[in-house]
Amino acid sequence: MQTNEILQSAINSKNINAAQAVILASFRKTRNDHIYPFIEWANYANTEFNKNGLTFFIDDDGTTEFTDNSDNWNVDLWKSLRVELEYNFSEIKLAYIIKVMKHLRQMGDPDFQEKTSSPQAAPIKENSGHPKQGTNLKQNHLKIGVIAGAALGAVLGAVVGRPIIGGLVGAAIGGGLGQSVNGSKDK
Repeated sequence: MQTNEILQSAINSKNINAAQAVILASFRKTRNDHIYPFIEWANYANTEFNKNGLTFFIDDDGTTEFTDNSDNWNVDLWKSLRVELEYNFSEIKLAYIIKVMKHLRQMGDPDFQEKTSSPQAAPIKENSGHPKQGTNLKQNHLKIGVIAGAALGAVLGAVVGRPIIGGLVGAAIGGGLGQSVNGSKDK
């Protein structure tokens, strides 16, 4: 299983909301991965929380825009299902999102196609003046900042009853912090 340190930390601290926020934040980022890691992460979190007598998934409320008619499965439905899952984190709603994501990939939607892996370039020396120097490190700082910010923001947002807004604000702040780390490394 591809590990996620933020998820593991949430599990270790028995913070179900933070663990759910990691799964929710990963849909957008991993929709181009060959295998959707959030599926394994959700199963792992569910198992670990159950070991501690806690419930990771809640009962499905039966309210959804999902339909069995795959002609209606599009990006707008995917977005709606993400919101539904945020407010009703059930195994059923997660299964719906996975079905729609796989369908969108199969139908050739460009936002859901697998990334093509490119060969890794040799590291560039600090003083080479090359414009792409440190790009991978910068992207990692930004990704970590956005994911961590989204997870923390969603948890804090859940406290005030607005996990979506909290997650978005947290992602923006985390992205800004990731960028500021990048900027401080450039100087």
